[in-house]
Amino acid sequence: MKLLLLLSVICLMATVSFSQPPGPPGPPGEKGEKGDPGYPGIPGMIGPPGPPGFQGAKGNRGLHGVPGMPGNPGVDGTCSATETSCPDLRALKDRLAKLELAVNYHFVRKVGQKYFVSNKERGSFSRAVEFCSQQHLELALPQNEEENNALTQVFGDVYKAAWISVNNKKAEGNFEVDMKNQRLTFTKWGEGQPDKSIQDTGSFSRAVEFCSQQHLELALPQNEEENNALTQVFGDVYKAAWISVNNKKAEGNFEVDMKNQRLTFTKWGEGQPDKSIQDTGCTMLSENGIWRVTPECSINAYIICQL
Repeated sequence: MKLLLLLSVICLMATVSFSQPPGPPGPPGEKGEKGDPGYPGIPGMIGPPGPPGFQGAKGNRGLHGVPGMPGNPGVDGTCSATETSCPDLRALKDRLAKLELAVNYHFVRKVGQKYFVSNKERGSFSRAVEFCSQQHLELALPQNEEENNALTQVFGDVYKAAWISVNNKKAEGNFEVDMKNQRLTFTKWGEGQPDKSIQDTGSFSRAVEFCSQQHLELALPQNEEENNALTQVFGDVYKAAWISVNNKKAEGNFEVDMKNQRLTFTKWGEGQPDKSIQDTGCTMLSENGIWRVTPECSINAYIICQL
């Protein structure tokens, strides 16, 4: 009977407890022990490349590689690069060596296999010989007309002249009056001038027009000083270059070069070489290509070497 009553009370208490709402959460418990590490996760995506780093130190030289296979035989040649019996190769080397030397100068003219070179410097005859020798070259000596003409090109423009205000109408004054028909008070005509065979007008209208446009007059010198002043528009009036004719009269009478070899080409001016020179005379080539001997070997003439 007691047992039955006890079971009834227990059943009643269970019914009441299940019908009640849950109570509030209890306070947090103490922190537990650290668990064991988990398994590694899956690798993430590859990120973008970083900036280039600094260049590292040079590494040690590697070992020699295995020799390659022998090449195919070359084509038979006429001579090797070291043979002195190969004229074509030797000539080519000589031409290249000359060209390398020549390009270092301001003035270069090639005639055949010869180069004439100059820095357009001036000096005495002895300075010219010394300069060329220091460059392991020779003072220029033309051997034919073509070489002679090439040397004159060092002077620049050969033809240099300026118009002056002499009336260009023969009928208006026979070249004896100026452009205002005033009689000339000073003249310095060359031989055979004025040329009376001229029948009409000379071509200098552009000069007259230019001065008129500037509200000026075409120049007309009235005396020797003014005449000389006009020539300065051309630059250096005196133009000549030393050439390698022996300067000692006793050693060849100006008919041999500086090596005492007889000259094979000459272009002496009238009365040249000047046999009145008793001792030393140096030969120069003028602007028009004519040769002449001068005792004034200290004149500053152009220095031209040849190779």
